[in-house]
Amino acid sequence: MPSCIGGGTTADSALSARDGTHGNSTTNDDDTCIKDGASLRRHILLLKCLYFMNGVSTTTWGRFGTIYYLEKGLTSSEIGVIEGVMPAVQMIFIPLWGFVADKIHSRKTIVLGTQFTSSCVLCTLAIPIIYRSYTNILTVSVIMSLFVSTGILDAYTLDILGKKHFKEYGRIRLWHAFAWGVGALSMGYLTDLYGVDVNFIIYGALSTINIIALGMVVPRHTASERQLLNTNIHFIDFLCAICAPRMLFFYFEMTVVGAGMAIVERLLFIYLKGDLHTSTTFCGATVLATVLVELPLFHYAYLLLQIFGHHGMFLIGMLAYVVRVFLYTLLSVYTVNWIFAIEILHGVTIACVWSAAVEFAKVNVPRELASTSQTFLAAILSCFGGGVGSILGGYIMENRGSVYLYRGSSIVVASVMVAHLLYILVFEKRFIVSWVSL
Repeated sequence: MPSCIGGGTTADSALSARDGTHGNSTTNDDDTCIKDGASLRRHILLLKCLYFMNGVSTTTWGRFGTIYYLEKGLTSSEIGVIEGVMPAVQMIFIPLWGFVADKIHSRKTIVLGTQFTSSCVLCTLAIPIIYRSYTNILTVSVIMSLFVSTGILDAYTLDILGKKHFKEYGRIRLWHAFAWGVGALSMGYLTDLYGVDVNFIIYGALSTINIIALGMVVPRHTASERQLLNTNIHFIDFLCAICAPRMLFFYFEMTVVGAGMAIVERLLFIYLKGDLHTSTTFCGATVLATVLVELPLFHYAYLLLQIFGHHGMFLIGMLAYVVRVFLYTLLSVYTVNWIFAIEILHGVTIACVWSAAVEFAKVNVPRELASTSQTFLAAILSCFGGGVGSILGGYIMENRGSVYLYRGSSIVVASVMVAHLLYILVFEKRFIVSWVSL
């Protein structure tokens, strides 16, 4: 590594120098909760299992929610409203659950309670009296959104690893990606074979297993949570941390990226099935293609962060997205198989953006607000950005068509890339110096 970014004694110092991130004064270089090597390895294995189970159970609904809506006769606009309202509700409640988890110093309690409730509510969509009405489907979707706590598992994982073992995060997170890809392929086949109702059966079974596993093996309090039991947490401290200019720009960028990803995640299957006349199995197979690059990139995420820094990772991820969605517009019923090659770029986007964003959010807030920080990031990326992308995307797709939607999306994200480069030139000159030295 060049001297201008390698002045510290740890790789974390290199990241700080490259991106101008000085980290959080309440942490130290070895803030891992577990000092014993064997115990840490056992916890890492457990975390891999939890991410895998979470990925498999999530994929049974995930993009297949769109298939469910189509089967129940909903229009693109109605689907867009549902997929937009849900993130809007989650935008409020995901950070709220994160703050409550920090406040009571028990992430396990919040995760178990919210996952159990949301799983039960989601399964009611299989009841005929519910799915016969658009209003009922929308109502159940909103209630389910009240009990989503995305990001707390990431906060728990980062807590266990600390700075010293942060390089293991990507290697743990890749199991969620692997489960997502394999699960989507399997569920696509099963949905074609047995109908969308099979998704609820499998989702209920997997969610039950996941909740039992969490309840049995995850401690009520981690070591760091016990250390903070007497700490008085104030939400105003978090607000002060996220209102710094570099954080405001970061969340703006995550909003745009989240909107762009929602346009793909929640509407691509409509494009494939409606315009390009593919099967549900074909749609599921495209998800598997997304993880081909995602897995190795997550595995080496920390090394990539050392090389490219947060800014470089964000720019690479956005560039991959711009190319990906523009290529969608070139597809036809005769060339639709090229979607498998195009979807490889998704792995570049999600691995680069998510790995950099999680670490960036971690080092820029006080340690005692770790869950709040990660849930707020999830809310901005998936909920606020996802909600905007779903509502606007559904409206544009119905009124202007899929090609117009994806071409416009590529232009918007490309514009944000240019804004990011200008931001670096104006506010983050240290990043430029480090790259010139390469």
